[in-house]
Amino acid sequence: MRLVPIDGCYVTGSSGCHRYEYWNEQALFDPRPDNGWSTPSRTAAQREYLEIDLGQESRLACIRMQARPAGNHPGFPQAVRLLARGAADWQPMLDAGNVSAGPGEWWEAGLHPFPARLVRLEFDEVGWRPNGTYFLQIMQLQLLEETSR
Repeated sequence: MRLVPIDGCYVTGSSGCHRYEYWNEQALFDPRPDNGWSTPSRTAAQREYLEIDLGQESRLACIRMQARPAGNHPGFPQAVRLLARGAADWQPMLDAGNVSAGPGEWWEAGLHPFPARLVRLEFDEVGWRPNGTYFLQIMQLQLLEETSR
């Protein structure tokens, strides 16, 4: 078995914002190094989320997220919860704390392979800026499936 990125992923809902054409949720699946997804700056922390359709049922086995390639950048999530849905109800697949990645680096977590069509990512621990606001930024997101191809 090997892992390959799931093609055709698209975001169906998020707590993010559309700052310009390069800061929106669909940019997460674009390999460009100068765009990604961002939430608005908030004065109080709240649960941020992404809801993703994988395009077809896939054997979800791994998640990868890339941090913004800027030094001392607090926007990368510190905790990630992943729920997946196939034919049955939502199933918790990952609840990771102490998440971190350096500037431009990838964070990765393996999952017990699960047939899923829909994914919900939740972020409860969101970065705090020195100006007193909270926000989240992810440059790229990859959801990988287990395949024998």
